[in-house]
Amino acid sequence: MASFSNTTNSIIGWTIFDKLYILNGTVFVVTDEPEKTPDVKFMYSKAIPIEPGLLAEASRLPSDKEIRVISTKEAKYLFGTGAQIMDGVTVCKMVPLFPQSDLSSSGWSMTLLNCT
Repeated sequence: MASFSNTTNSIIGWTIFDKLYILNGTVFVVTDEPEKTPDVKFMYSKAIPIEPGLLAEASRLPSDKEIRVISTKEAKYLFGTGAQIMDGVTVCKMVPLFPQSDLSSSGWSMTLLNCT
């Protein structure tokens, strides 16, 4: 069974977690106390250009396709006993696949850097 994700430190835009889960490109925060987890809009955004305006701002907000906060019961259903642990500190960064990328979602990739 998946263990809890713990927020070790958080300010808007900079959140440090212990025990995040990734499945099919979606990041999962596992907790049975979601009220203690920062709102996902303050810790994650889509890899698209920053443009002015409310519509552009709303388009950068993450959906359930990018990040979800789920309970341990949901985690057990999704991951079963198949979740693997990556020891060390992992940093997630969105990077363009190609230098000439038009910044569309198909032109970006999530890079995980694992420091043990």
